[in-house]
Amino acid sequence: MRNLTINGVVKINGGAGLDTINLTSSTFNSSLKVQLGPGADVLNITSTTVQAETKITGGANFDDVTLVGSNFGALNINLNEGNDNLSITNTQVITETVLNGGSGINTFVNGGSNFFGSFYTKLNLAG
Repeated sequence: MRNLTINGVVKINGGAGLDTINLTSSTFNSSLKVQLGPGADVLNITSTTVQAETKITGGANFDDVTLVGSNFGALNINLNEGNDNLSITNTQVITETVLNGGSGINTFVNGGSNFFGSFYTKLNLAG
């Protein structure tokens, strides 16, 4: 999805199998919830603004989540089961950030130029 402006709550659900979700150059004037399904999934959020909370929940198996050049009111990521990758670069969070890799061998890449709000929690992520 590219160049969207949405005023209501947005929920995106990945299905079973391999899913790739790309959100680029978009504005969400409320909250965003992304539920990755079972299977290996890829989520890329680039140059996007979410005014309220963004909640990203991984499924079983490998998930690869990348946030670049984006702004969030609050950010809550729980990658759940499986060996997962999370990469965040040039991203700003206004209030609270919770990053949880869940069970498995998980990697966090802090690409720099990030601000994770006044309250920051990182769990189950190496890096």
